[in-house]
Amino acid sequence: MGCSDVKQFLLCTGDVTKNLKSGIWNASRSVSNLELIKALENGSLQELNNAGDMVDAHTKIFVAPNDPLQHLDGKADDYEIIVKLFFLDGKNDSLDGRRGTTDQVFLYLNQLLGINNVSTLVASFPHVVFSKEGLKVTPDSRVYSSIDEVPEEEIQSWIDTWKILEGKVRQGKVGTLGISEFGVPELEKLIPNVEISPESTQINNGGECKLPLDLAKYAEQKRLKIFFHSDPPIFIDENEITEAIRHACPNLPARAHADWVVRYTILSRKTSVIHRKGYFVKASFM
Repeated sequence: MGCSDVKQFLLCTGDVTKNLKSGIWNASRSVSNLELIKALENGSLQELNNAGDMVDAHTKIFVAPNDPLQHLDGKADDYEIIVKLFFLDGKNDSLDGRRGTTDQVFLYLNQLLGINNVSTLVASFPHVVFSKEGLKVTPDSRVYSSIDEVPEEEIQSWIDTWKILEGKVRQGKVGTLGISEFGVPELEKLIPNVEISPESTQINNGGECKLPLDLAKYAEQKRLKIFFHSDPPIFIDENEITEAIRHACPNLPARAHADWVVRYTILSRKTSVIHRKGYFVKASFM
């Protein structure tokens, strides 16, 4: 399999609930990306043939051979579909870049899973973390210590990107919007400048269950739901994505960078049980 002419990759884990042992599930409660990393390591991903007009000529799609992607069975109303979109493209936060990413995500959801719309879309932006407690800083982790450090152009990119997501709501592709890792200072920059406010904010509070008082009060005023999560600041790093691609494509000519990650969770509305859960990872050469 030749990869020298490839510019981009899409890695699809399939349903991670089928492949991961209980030990990984337990560990992922503290660091959620372990289930993604293990799925990429253990999946022996193979190139998807006959992808048709789904992607351009410079993109290869890899899927888990033991869990071929299938369109949802039953009616769309039978499921609640929650999608979290991790924008990992700090270098590509232009309006066109974010619009392209968002359009790609919905194209792949439709073509690979038969999903035309989602119940909730949660946006996660790079460089922003709610809690700095125990944060391990690496060369890949450029994290702002406060809102005062965030450049105005990056704050504007949050607003511009949110307006793109608002467009998906108006098109009927998204029911509600949520945001990740935004505390009061970040929410105060976003909400006054958009038309559709987030209905929830997800925070990683460093394992603490206690909510900061200012966020609790702000959430009550704005009718925001607050959820806890265990997603790390760097969801997948350069070494992890490069190694995963090289398992499937040994002659990879350069190191790779993850541009974005989507985690989709499909719940049965009748039972609230997870019907399927998986990841798409879009990567490109450094």
